Amino acid sequence: MRYRVTCTIIWDFESDLPQAQALQLARKHLDEIPSKDGMEDIRCILNLDCLRSKVERIKLGEVALEDVFSNVTVQPSKKTFDINGKEYKVKMNVDRYQVFANNRRCVACGLESNRVFLECNPSDKMPHFNFYGEEDGKLILFTKDHIKAKAFGGEDSLSNYQTMCSTCNSLKAHSNLSLENVKKLRDMVAKNKKTLTKRKLHTLIEEERMRLEEPWPHFSLFSNEKPCEDAVRVLQDLTIYEANGDLIGYPSIESHDDCKKVMTVKKGVWLESILEINDSLICKLTDQKLAKLNKKLVK
Repeated sequence: MRYRVTCTIIWDFESDLPQAQALQLARKHLDEIPSKDGMEDIRCILNLDCLRSKVERIKLGEVALEDVFSNVTVQPSKKTFDINGKEYKVKMNVDRYQVFANNRRCVACGLESNRVFLECNPSDKMPHFNFYGEEDGKLILFTKDHIKAKAFGGEDSLSNYQTMCSTCNSLKAHSNLSLENVKKLRDMVAKNKKTLTKRKLHTLIEEERMRLEEPWPHFSLFSNEKPCEDAVRVLQDLTIYEANGDLIGYPSIESHDDCKKVMTVKKGVWLESILEINDSLICKLTDQKLAKLNKKLVK
């Protein structure tokens, strides 16, 4: 009996060589992988794709926290700061600065923002301040988090902002999680990041987040009783994703990292069916939102 094995090996490397010579270098890398007994007639197909360079923020210098907070204003204002003998004008009526001035600690994990750097991206016309906390010898960027996510109607206003470190903000994502549950995810990351691969840790966190999250208040139209004649019942837990502006439901056991997760729909609830298209049903989630579900997922 003969068998064929197909294997894909992907690796990244940096080089100043032109693409043709870089391809030869990649071939050399591949040839240096030792062959094993029984491996015969190996055919190698090699492609080389250029990756976009990661845009790094440029740190111009560190500034004392009090020098920043004492100049934060509500009205349009700019302040000149001297950094290493060079003067920079900085806009000071920035919402982030006001949020951090009111609370320097992450509302979820409690990490304190204790350092501030004047930074800029290569395309910026004017530098800005970024605030950081320190954890395990590394700087953690601080963000202004939307208390109610914009994806679910949250406003861009000071009353809807809170201080959150970027780690907790990433864990919260668009989910409706309490701060206590965000902290649980944060602790889970800290406990497992040294023993699990990134993929396994990501899967673990996603599963726990789906278990902990609650539906947003305006998704309360789901019913455990049949609401109308055209209603269908969900046969398994579903996750609703947004893809190219459309909402699509998939079994929650599947992963679709290329799409934005919107919400979950629990097994057993009824949804009103609006339209049938081939093997799919268009079902009502709210008065304004509709999702496409495969007929196999409902009954």
